Amino acid sequence: MNDFDILEKLGEGSYSTVYKVLRKADSQIYAAKKVKFSSMNQKDKQNALNEIRFLASITHPNVVSYKEVFIDDPTSSLCLIMEYASKGDLLQMVNTHKKNGSHFPEPEIWSIIVQSLKGLKALHSRNILHRDIKSANIFVTSANLVQLGDLNVAKVVNGLAYTQTGTPYYASPEVWRDLPYDSKSDIWSLGCVIYELCALEPAFRSKDMKELFSKVVKGRYTDIPSIYSPDLAAIIRSMLQVKPVARPNCEKILESPLLRRNIGVEPEPNESSPLIQTIKLPHSLRALKGKLPGPMYLVNTNNQRVGSARSRKENEVREILRKPSTGYSRENSKASFTPSPLMKITPRVRQDSNIFRKPLIELHPCSNSKLPRPPKVLNNSYV
Repeated sequence: MNDFDILEKLGEGSYSTVYKVLRKADSQIYAAKKVKFSSMNQKDKQNALNEIRFLASITHPNVVSYKEVFIDDPTSSLCLIMEYASKGDLLQMVNTHKKNGSHFPEPEIWSIIVQSLKGLKALHSRNILHRDIKSANIFVTSANLVQLGDLNVAKVVNGLAYTQTGTPYYASPEVWRDLPYDSKSDIWSLGCVIYELCALEPAFRSKDMKELFSKVVKGRYTDIPSIYSPDLAAIIRSMLQVKPVARPNCEKILESPLLRRNIGVEPEPNESSPLIQTIKLPHSLRALKGKLPGPMYLVNTNNQRVGSARSRKENEVREILRKPSTGYSRENSKASFTPSPLMKITPRVRQDSNIFRKPLIELHPCSNSKLPRPPKVLNNSYV
């Protein structure tokens, strides 16, 4: 951390503190997350290492940019340096429009759709399921780049996934029903985000969890405001199909005439760099040294991500070694109940189809309990 000047604290949670920092070597602003690695349980530790692995493997303008990870010996912390999104996340932008009585311009929503799909496609092409797409996990940089972040519960899946996780507002019907799911579950979640940009409210709202479950599994939601075009409503409707097989994948949506007549979509090169090898959980933090990815900062005129001089040789060796990676609880109160966007579905292995047989929701006092996470803005979206 001696290579950085801490400008301000952006958030703090049970296991981490997030700072806005200035890197002395290039005078650029980044987000630094110091994770109390030794205080986390085994599963959260492995999730943290998986996120580092995914971020360091993917170079895409619509996925939050990894810069560096290292161990801060004086505080026994794992420090993750990432790109700083100065305009915050989509949830904060939704709240700002609600406060001002304004709406997102439709061209801006189309742009968010395209960029989010491109970022999601970069993950899905590597068999990575995000599993927690929501407005609080999609960021906007100073250059108006839309970036997917928070890969804390992301997972490499070849086929179907079974462990249920996510956020109630954005969870797909198959996740609510405790059924196997695939990349189409991320498509549903993104559809919920786009709906929220239009209506400034979640697509599925209710007074309790039982009613929320019923609405989601039946796909019942109100129409978006009439100020938006039928094409935009149709794109959302295609993503919020109850049956996963009926939902289009990223490629089909990007090639859709509905989308292309509203916004230009530039073709992307068919590049899919392999994932770096799994970072195995060691017995101690000190044992992680030498196993973490090297620095990847922009230091040349071609905007190529490269490591520092001291680590370039190590990066070359790592590149050679790279290879593809083979409850909801019930509320009995009659009072109106709206689950927080930060509420998490407890990860668990599917056992039965009755989601109300045992509690599945945990209220995390701070979502930084699963770290490291990409930077968010000053409010508690960070944690």
